[in-house]
Amino acid sequence: MIPSAAASPSAIVASPTVGATVFSPSPSAGSSPSFAATATPRAGGGTAAASCSGSVDTKDFFTAIAEAVGWPVYCAVLPAGWSVEAGQYRLADGGRMVIAYRTRTGGHLELREGRWCTAGASACSPHDAILGSARFGNLTGQLETVSDDLVLYVNPGQAASWTATGRGLDEATFRTLCANLGLVKA
Repeated sequence: MIPSAAASPSAIVASPTVGATVFSPSPSAGSSPSFAATATPRAGGGTAAASCSGSVDTKDFFTAIAEAVGWPVYCAVLPAGWSVEAGQYRLADGGRMVIAYRTRTGGHLELREGRWCTAGASACSPHDAILGSARFGNLTGQLETVSDDLVLYVNPGQAASWTATGRGLDEATFRTLCANLGLVKA
């Protein structure tokens, strides 16, 4: 479920246009704040992307998408050892965003947010087994398995939905990573 990304050393481009905005950070772009980090309130409301894992360019990516869409945007707040693999967003049709993170030991985490699938909950949340409810930041969703992946769905099939996919992670670690997602903008 996690797409492979080109290992391009380009910087994050975060201009909010209707076309796709894509980034593939350099290997040094993986700063890692602790789980205790919290978002910083901004003048004018919402929250800044200060707690998001990654470089300044990654935080700018989250700020740009959060300012451009009408749905809550979440980012990963990861422990040491994680780095941003790639990300992109599109503003057409209500907007959508995807960002992937990885560890050197084979762990992967991908977040998909916004308008991904509106074909109905069952069509938008394929699964092999249901593992129960789990937290996606301050949202509650359903944790499921698809092949070898752990997948957490929140509001599948709706105009705004959130999905986290984990590979190479045990269930407890995946649940913790998802529960600690930071709210960039409510």
